[in-house]
Amino acid sequence: MYSIPEVVHTQNIEIPEPLKDVNFWREKSLTDLWFHASNVLSHGKKEEYRDLNWVHCALADFLDLDKNPIPQKLVIMSRDLLKSTMSRALINQWFVKKAYYGLPGKIGIYCGVYELAEDNLDRVMKEILTNEILQSVFYKWLPHKNSDFGTKRKERIRFNGIEIEIGSPERPLTGFHFEGVVNDNLNNEINTATFEQCQKINKRWRQQESVMSKNAWEIVWETTWETYDIAAIILDPDCKFDYGKLYRKPAYTFVSKTGYHVFTCPARDEKGDPVCPEKCDDAYLKRKRDKQGPYIYSRMYELRPIPDEEIVLRSKWLLPMEELPYNFIRNISVDCAGTTRAESSFSAISICDWDELGRMNISFADKRKLTPMELYNWICEVVAWSESIGRPVTFVGVEKEKYGISIASYHETSPQTFNLWLIDIRGRTRNSRIQALAPYGEQGKILVQRGLSKLEDEWSTYHKDKKRGVDILDTMGYHLDMKVIPEKIEKVAWVPNVPDDVRGQFRREMEMVKGGHMNRKQINAVF
Repeated sequence: MYSIPEVVHTQNIEIPEPLKDVNFWREKSLTDLWFHASNVLSHGKKEEYRDLNWVHCALADFLDLDKNPIPQKLVIMSRDLLKSTMSRALINQWFVKKAYYGLPGKIGIYCGVYELAEDNLDRVMKEILTNEILQSVFYKWLPHKNSDFGTKRKERIRFNGIEIEIGSPERPLTGFHFEGVVNDNLNNEINTATFEQCQKINKRWRQQESVMSKNAWEIVWETTWETYDIAAIILDPDCKFDYGKLYRKPAYTFVSKTGYHVFTCPARDEKGDPVCPEKCDDAYLKRKRDKQGPYIYSRMYELRPIPDEEIVLRSKWLLPMEELPYNFIRNISVDCAGTTRAESSFSAISICDWDELGRMNISFADKRKLTPMELYNWICEVVAWSESIGRPVTFVGVEKEKYGISIASYHETSPQTFNLWLIDIRGRTRNSRIQALAPYGEQGKILVQRGLSKLEDEWSTYHKDKKRGVDILDTMGYHLDMKVIPEKIEKVAWVPNVPDDVRGQFRREMEMVKGGHMNRKQINAVF
């Protein structure tokens, strides 16, 4: 059973008037991020830093490079759990330490929206200039007014060799040799709307590496959005991480397959109680779930891109196909998109061998952006390839809609001889056709050739009412319309048809070649 980690923390110490032990405050501010956030930065605040609790104490220790030297860190937390607050506290302490020790340094703040990065930098600098404790304890080392900065603009600040620059996917970091980068909410509801948009953000994040110094540290602050977003890539390079492992485990830490140290915290603990009732109590979380619905709420507050009740197709239902069935009826299913525009869906093809047990053996599945004629040529290539390996195709099924009808009309005048089946969906929605695969999966009747990653990705990310990225799954649904079970035919053992006189000659030659080293019984066994 998962248990809440034990952390010891003190918060909101009464500040002496005036500060009597300056050295105490100075040392604790420089060496203890939790103290810096909960006692120094909380000064004068009604909320924000005063709402921090034991989770943020554990998070502070996780972020501290002296206590946790792994330089690459991923923090996945529920919405409204003050993760951006802790991010700003980290940047604030970094600036104070650099100024106090007189060390140069350069970091970047990178956000999914440029205005968010501007806001983060502005709030950090305002805290530096206005926090009474910082200005009292570090008066000799910190700037006191805007004119003390060498540069103080929205996109960049410089002070005594210390530099902070901001960026976003639209306006990347322009400098080089950053000793650290803070990525705060690169993914959001806008740039994860489609798979292509999400891939663009992932690419921008990867490109950061070129501006970071050799021993640079990186902290990625994220909320779960999709099973292929930045957090998903960090958790598993193949985007196959089981988010159920994070369910209701506050302050849970582990090292991912990519080497990142990960800290996760959903809105509720194992008992179902709010982790941070100061910010998100039961009434607040209930209101969010009622208004957002289970899908968005699961992403934002439970750290699960797909809520359990929305999952229709389980990954464990896809069984590996060790070999093609001996008895089979092979069909090819086609999902026609008919356009190559960037915003359009893909055209997809899959091959299914039905065996005598009523199982689907999927040996091929792929998708491409094609015109109707290009798609028809692709169909012909797949049919020819299948027949060349001794697996004749019984039917090629396409949906009875404008692109499918166009392909069928052209096929009538084509020299190709394969049987084209126009599948009438009879008002069934795409999702109802896909969800019809679930009983086959539950019964272990879907076997898939190893290496069909596009099919596996669509299967693992599918949920109720998903509208995009289901092209291959749609072809699998069409296979149910063309289902034909073959008769069971036993394999016949092959026996060579060798005439008796030739058999005798072979035996004599065998005796001669073997030099008499084989006895009569061994020679007879050859035949």
